[in-house]
Amino acid sequence: MTSKKPKTALARLLDNISQIDRIEGSEVGESLVEEMIAPTKEETVQPAITPRSELSNKEINIQFIDPKYCRPWQFADRPDDEMGNIEELADSIKRYGQQEPVLVRPLTTSSTIRFEIVFGNRRWRACQLAGESMLAIIKSVSDQEASLFQKEENEKRKDLSDLARARSYRAQLEAGIFVSEAEMSKRLDISRKTLNDLMAFLRVPDELAAAIPNFKHLSRAMAVKLATLAKDKTILNRLIELGPKIGKKMLLTSNIEKFVYQTSTTPTRKNEKIEIKDTKGHALFNIITNSQGTTTIKIKPNLANRYDIDDLKNLIYQYLIDCKDKEGALDEP
Repeated sequence: MTSKKPKTALARLLDNISQIDRIEGSEVGESLVEEMIAPTKEETVQPAITPRSELSNKEINIQFIDPKYCRPWQFADRPDDEMGNIEELADSIKRYGQQEPVLVRPLTTSSTIRFEIVFGNRRWRACQLAGESMLAIIKSVSDQEASLFQKEENEKRKDLSDLARARSYRAQLEAGIFVSEAEMSKRLDISRKTLNDLMAFLRVPDELAAAIPNFKHLSRAMAVKLATLAKDKTILNRLIELGPKIGKKMLLTSNIEKFVYQTSTTPTRKNEKIEIKDTKGHALFNIITNSQGTTTIKIKPNLANRYDIDDLKNLIYQYLIDCKDKEGALDEP
């Protein structure tokens, strides 16, 4: 026996819609407006999703409203550059009508703006552009409920970046809608790890984020990795150098540390070879340093016939002293 998937917040709202009427701009009757803006019984502490048994027909209406009397919720999480093709959506609404309603809540603080859009900003803009009335669910909801409904609506949309979500959550926290990330996690039914991973986008230094062309489309795992690595100022500078490559096929979360520690601002050196001679001009040995900085001492084949092992050790030791005299004394060979 299989269990049914729990309904989303939007589905619960739609289950309790009582009527469909058309409201055109200022033709909204005063009695209907008063009914729509009636506050909920408790505006302080409410459960994440209002139980269906507590929803009454008077609390929800679905209407056609004039989009000019609406404004977005100030904590809307979809920025302008992630709105998609508004013109195409407007043309679709003209041809086939609006397929999904928006969710709005009544306002009493403005004489010209009557509703605040909880979710559906793209549809609102498209209706404005198309010159069409907008189908909307009207319900008085608290800020915490608005945050929940927005979150559930956008979970099914892949075109909203995690960076946009994180910025909205931060704004809500700063405004005191939630007193902490712990409360936000509980009220919005988001795991603490998921929320922490989302907020990692905001812990990445601005200069590093600016250096990464597709920063807002990085994976959450990469955002967490960058936020952790960037705590070291030296590594931060190296990450900025790598910025244009981060997130591409050759530089992913699994190997970014390898690239970070291989990055260097010093030019790659070619192999260096120095020949060491004695006072009579006879070749003793070669000092070879490769491009990775590894040094090898190569002794001439016939050197063992002219010097014993202690003499060779002293010759090499004296050379090393000459090279390292600025770094302190060496131990005796």
